[in-house]
Amino acid sequence: MIEKTGLTVISLLERAKSLFPDQVVVSGGKRVSYEEIYRDVERISGALQTLGVKKGDIIGVAEWNTLRFVELLYAASMTGAVIYPVNVRLPAEQAVYTLHHSGCGFLFASSDFEPLAAKSGLPPQRRIMLDDQSGTNYQTLLSGKEGFGARIHEDDLYSMLYTSGTTGTPKGVLYTNRKVVLGAMSIVHQLGLFRAQAKLQSDDVIMPLIPFFHLWAWGSAFHAAYLGCKYVLGGRFSAEAAVDTIIREGFHST
Repeated sequence: MIEKTGLTVISLLERAKSLFPDQVVVSGGKRVSYEEIYRDVERISGALQTLGVKKGDIIGVAEWNTLRFVELLYAASMTGAVIYPVNVRLPAEQAVYTLHHSGCGFLFASSDFEPLAAKSGLPPQRRIMLDDQSGTNYQTLLSGKEGFGARIHEDDLYSMLYTSGTTGTPKGVLYTNRKVVLGAMSIVHQLGLFRAQAKLQSDDVIMPLIPFFHLWAWGSAFHAAYLGCKYVLGGRFSAEAAVDTIIREGFHST
């Protein structure tokens, strides 16, 4: 049983599960409800603990905007781990530098980023290839059992991000659960309560075109869960596919 105090990232998903259980996240042809996602996150959190991930450990994620990434964002908070969304647009040597500098102890990567994972310096058992058909993969995580009672506080560290390296070596910044939630809520309140060119309401459909390594796609996964919006993820960006998705899903915010 998870114990949480204050403004934690996982509390946003727990709230969505309770208030909007049937609302969906759309990704790669799948439509998964917030209630189903919460159950998946419980299993992933348990699997992370089984792998040896402890509270305060840095876990890197090299992946496109997918449901898998969203579930790892929440599972990190539930576990008490510090998630590092790797900037996969950095030059390879800088991306590897950030993995070393961050103290990343586990890396979760899709097959598109297998070369980066191979250069991470992490042993194979700490490199989880999400698409791997032979070893530990994402389905393995989903088959885990519920975690065993992490205690999460709003002032616990939640995420690490790096600058783009345009003026030198990328610099790392740490964020607590509270900072991330307040940052996301400030955008929701600005766009929802005041006159703005872009409005954000609970009946909107949100699709982030900004990658998760850029401020967690401006916190859009957290906006969607808080408001109970349908959330659409496009995976690796393609302009043609994005336009098709916009037409198909009928959303208003990107």
